Amino acid sequence: MTAKKRDSAATRPWARTKGGNVKALFTISPEHEKALRDEALRRAYAVRSAKPDASAVLREILDGWLQARSK
Repeated sequence: MTAKKRDSAATRPWARTKGGNVKALFTISPEHEKALRDEALRRAYAVRSAKPDASAVLREILDGWLQARSK
């Protein structure tokens, strides 16, 4: 990456979802992956959905981290 900071949404428009989120690739441990999937499945089951959303769980975690970081 150059010294100039890049905006991933501007440089990769194909990586945006219809909702405006930016797709990303992360490498996590097997324990993290299991915990993330388990929580997504638990939430989907709670609302009687057949579609678990691990991205929503991760966004919630990141929102909490950003909020704590800004204090």
